[in-house]
Amino acid sequence: MPRDTHDIASAPPAPPLLLLLVRHAEQATMQVRDAELSARGRRQAERLAERLAHLPLTAVVCSSMRRALATASAVATAHGLAPEVEPDLEEVRINESTRAARYKYREAVARMEPDEANYARAAMAGVRVVPNVVWGSDGGESGAALRERVMPAMDRVIARHPGGVVACIAHGGVINAVLGEWTGQTRDMWFVPWHTGVSSVMVSGAERVLLGVNDASHLSRDEDMLHLVAAHVRGT
Repeated sequence: MPRDTHDIASAPPAPPLLLLLVRHAEQATMQVRDAELSARGRRQAERLAERLAHLPLTAVVCSSMRRALATASAVATAHGLAPEVEPDLEEVRINESTRAARYKYREAVARMEPDEANYARAAMAGVRVVPNVVWGSDGGESGAALRERVMPAMDRVIARHPGGVVACIAHGGVINAVLGEWTGQTRDMWFVPWHTGVSSVMVSGAERVLLGVNDASHLSRDEDMLHLVAAHVRGT
């Protein structure tokens, strides 16, 4: 029997989805595309799991890359969940012939720790808050191709989880592509998602409300972005 149109009109709206876009913990090396977590990365994953343990997570989604899966596993275990793998959420596909040269300097600076000033300088050198990167300039995946791959994957995640609280463990390029698309950027966007930094979005139907970006307050002070950047600004 057909439903009364009044009943359809008065039906409650679908519950919103709280989507947490989280960058994976630190990988052992950036010179290898699919690296395991570093020792520090494993500690970061543990702190992230502790941070999210008190949220009512209903699902944990991640890419198939090892650093994302290991980070997601730490979070999922705390909730008695198993990570859902969405392969198309893997990181932007950089030309492998340029990878080692691109990251050699960054890793050399990172090894200077525990000299926090040097680490802060390395972090500040990469922070950008405006679209100024062009993916694919090295012959790798373009920004348009990245978005064409990633956005349908995010749509699939949202379709599977129309409500609840979902942690999506992904990658810096992926998070930039998603937030850039949802905030109407017309060029490739680049800010630095901190390792295990949490960006939160409320999803309700076609509406996307950005609640917060890059929250990594669960990390210790020698790793948390705000403490490092503040120390750099003060020259300490």
